[in-house]
Amino acid sequence: MKIAIAGAGILGHVLAWQLHQQGHELSVYEADPAGKNSGAAWTAAGMLTPNTELDAPDDVLEMGLRSLARWPKLVKTLGGLAQFNRGGCWVVAHQEDQGSYQHFLNHIEHNSVVDATRVHYCNHEDLKQGQPALSEHFSQALYLPDECWIDPIEVMGAIKTLLLKAGVAWHDNTPVTHCLAKKIITEQHEEHVDWVIDSRGLGAREEWPAVRGIRGEVLVLHAPEVNIDALVRLIHPRYTLYVVPRPNHHYVLGATQIESEDKGPMSVRSALELLSAAYSLHAGFAEARIIELRTNCRPTLPDHRPAVIVPEKGLIRANGLYRHGILLAPEVAYQVQQTLV
Repeated sequence: MKIAIAGAGILGHVLAWQLHQQGHELSVYEADPAGKNSGAAWTAAGMLTPNTELDAPDDVLEMGLRSLARWPKLVKTLGGLAQFNRGGCWVVAHQEDQGSYQHFLNHIEHNSVVDATRVHYCNHEDLKQGQPALSEHFSQALYLPDECWIDPIEVMGAIKTLLLKAGVAWHDNTPVTHCLAKKIITEQHEEHVDWVIDSRGLGAREEWPAVRGIRGEVLVLHAPEVNIDALVRLIHPRYTLYVVPRPNHHYVLGATQIESEDKGPMSVRSALELLSAAYSLHAGFAEARIIELRTNCRPTLPDHRPAVIVPEKGLIRANGLYRHGILLAPEVAYQVQQTLV
């Protein structure tokens, strides 16, 4: 079939790659100029952690588990241009935050979605063996070996490179003004296709008013004195800091979640909280260099659940992946594919 995709975030990229592999003829429309990369996925840390998302409904966690199972195969098809990282997730808390840590443990123990046999309760000796960089400040941890991560920038770059090489029509700097049944309209032209897939995130609000943005903020640090090679979550009463490793002692740190559609620079408060939490995690972060401060808004719907709808034959709208967008993209893409008949 001839298919047009509006929006080249993580969902748009994954959809384009999977539909191309199925032999469909594709056109991809992206509002950003090549290289600008202002969408939420370009800011994301890339955590694939369905078992440790405290605020997600059970049905979203179940989707996350299915989607996590799809990620290794997807990355493998990229021919070595991206990595799928299996290292698990360590959950820790300072002594003064043990109440919040116990709340997290209760969530893990009583959540029917989480496989209790794949959760390890670690003492200080276990921590010294498994993640010695954390053992200086923490005496216990929860370890979930099935949690994984990717680098979204790496994955999306690989997909676009391969699709362009295959001759897919990729239109950068081409905002879509209307997604209609079997017709996509831009400021320059319109294209008639068998199906239009609208995956524009916040760009789709005019045609899906319920979509709104939730601001997120992350830091990218270069910390040569830190040796952490797995995901880390630091439990705190107000937020949960996450640390995602990148090659060559680079780390992505995030925690903030703000009900705002402001994409402006990071606030001093957010930067101080993130940096203070990082230093409390490992003293080596004190000498780290701040490489980037990233802010963005993730698209969500009122119930914080992703949605795939078909207003009429020839048009599919997929949106609302929220803070789980990287994790859920392959599963939502699969749901979209099942709708194409």
